[in-house]
Amino acid sequence: SLGAPQQVGGGFNGWWLPPSNSPTTVDIEWQAQSTVTYALVVSALAVLGCIALAICRRRRVAVPGSAWSTAPPHLDRLLWRRASWHDSVVAAVALVALTLVVVSPSMAVVAMLPAAAIVAFRRPAISGVAALLLAAGIGARIVQRQVMERHSANAAWPGFWEKLHGPGMLVVALLVAAALLDRTTGERT
Repeated sequence: SLGAPQQVGGGFNGWWLPPSNSPTTVDIEWQAQSTVTYALVVSALAVLGCIALAICRRRRVAVPGSAWSTAPPHLDRLLWRRASWHDSVVAAVALVALTLVVVSPSMAVVAMLPAAAIVAFRRPAISGVAALLLAAGIGARIVQRQVMERHSANAAWPGFWEKLHGPGMLVVALLVAAALLDRTTGERT
């Protein structure tokens, strides 16, 4: 037995092997990580639950005077209805400001393009469409690079996509800007 492992290089397991003039053979066996397996099962169930909630339309009786809509969201023409100039500017400024604070100044400059379209066309839903297109582009880039470069599936795999973190956070900012207005009533949320 080589004894308990020691942390090496920021969290990796390492064992000390004394110097020797002859070859040394080490057999390592890893036990199953049941905690991680349980967490993956719970995560998968949560994702399935979210999909079920998004797909199944449960109708509830609205409480008179309630500000909350109980009907699930759905796509319709009201999403594309023109917003007021004030609401469009609020959504655009929120998009750029959130991107500046949460992502980076360079991504805030990129966010000015959809922000300008939101104000010019007075349609905050442009932000949601931009988020969808950017998320699809990020996914396509990851698939393309993975197919070409064949990165190993290990702990270093997310590091190959570090440059896509900024655009990914821009997707979040775009979704927040798109959600600022309740397009079914035209009121701010």
